[in-house]
Amino acid sequence: MKVSSQTPAIQNAIRGNTYILNIPVYQSDGVTPFNLTGGTVYFTLNSSSTPASDGTDASAAIKKQVSSFITPSGGTYPSQAQIVLANTDTSGLSQGTYYYDVQVKDSSGNIISLQANTFTVIDDITTRVS
Repeated sequence: MKVSSQTPAIQNAIRGNTYILNIPVYQSDGVTPFNLTGGTVYFTLNSSSTPASDGTDASAAIKKQVSSFITPSGGTYPSQAQIVLANTDTSGLSQGTYYYDVQVKDSSGNIISLQANTFTVIDDITTRVS
């Protein structure tokens, strides 16, 4: 089974900010939405593009997974994942380039990797928030 999605390069993410990544998932034709019902989407951010393959993502800077999905307007089933990177997730990141990917585990247990990309972090200037 093959699915597709466009995962953007994320440039100049400010450390300590919140980011919401909306990731539409399509069947292999790149047009037909992929039904995510009963599945899980995993997001992993790492400082290395080739981290150790230990099955736990222990070296990941951020790990997220979601099992609730969005049905786009006019759609008939959920085909979009929303990954929320809270300010507490990004506040511990150092300035530099990270690598991320998104994987889908469908309702049958198949694992499908979506396109990987980069995530560039810059330091925040304002640190007072109260």
